[in-house]
Amino acid sequence: MTMSIKPEDSLDNLSIRELWDLLEGYYLQYFPQAYHKLAPPITSEELQQLETALKVTLPNDYKESLRVHNGQGSPPIGGLFMAGYDYINHEDVISEKAFLDDFVAEFVAEGEDIHAGNHPVETKDLMWSSKWIPITSDGHFAY
Repeated sequence: MTMSIKPEDSLDNLSIRELWDLLEGYYLQYFPQAYHKLAPPITSEELQQLETALKVTLPNDYKESLRVHNGQGSPPIGGLFMAGYDYINHEDVISEKAFLDDFVAEFVAEGEDIHAGNHPVETKDLMWSSKWIPITSDGHFAY
């Protein structure tokens, strides 16, 4: 089902499925190659594998999103999901998070500053936090 929405309408009260319907409709009209790369839903077993690997209970909205599309098909198509980013599947979430966690642990072990810039400490402008979960990627270490 494809929905339409007027510019003055709010997205705040829409379900994850309804938001996906809007995005799918947009893709069908403007980026059919992106639409056709959306993966099928995550299975219950895959969702359990993801939460076990990450050692977290994922937010319900993210789980609902995965139940609609488990990322984009592999290989990603070069940032056609949104603003140059690909929507990564559960396997890529696991591997990207492990890579980033290991990278930061090694960086910190070498005594490097993991802050991305010279911002006040209050902004906590880190290059990566082990509390984060990558769900999109530009293919060049931006998540």
